[in-house]
Amino acid sequence: MNKSTLNIFPDVILTYFILIQIKATIYIENSPVGFHICKVAKDHGATMIVMGSRGIGVIRRTFMGSTADYVLHHSHIPVTVVPKN
Repeated sequence: MNKSTLNIFPDVILTYFILIQIKATIYIENSPVGFHICKVAKDHGATMIVMGSRGIGVIRRTFMGSTADYVLHHSHIPVTVVPKN
């Protein structure tokens, strides 16, 4: 994504969530993603985390890590991981 797309993207997503009546907040941070997801969920009293998974495979995930795997093991609230397809 280019820089202008990143500036518009949060507004598009928030508009969609408003239309389907989902309360949401978008955070853009420069930190390890899994850690930040867990921190923001805790700081804001989230009751559940829903996130997607790319399905990169067991061997690749072992060497590269997985954000979903990190959140599943470090979050203190329920986590739902939605598969790629």
